[in-house]
Amino acid sequence: MAEAKAPHAAPSLPSSREDTCPRCGGGFHCGANDPGPCACSGLVLPPALQAELRAQYAGCLCVRCLAELARTTT
Repeated sequence: MAEAKAPHAAPSLPSSREDTCPRCGGGFHCGANDPGPCACSGLVLPPALQAELRAQYAGCLCVRCLAELARTTT
């Protein structure tokens, strides 16, 4: 069974929203509602890590943090 892709933001977020990563505090653009694929859609995170992140953080993390987490859990 394939690993799940990185979680996306809630569908109600506007595409122009600028966010602050709750993990590192850096600014980023959540592209979950953009016409093209979100930058995080190419990342693969294990389901257990996704569950942990959902429990720990209310919103999306920046691509840099998600990529770091993906590297350290594989």
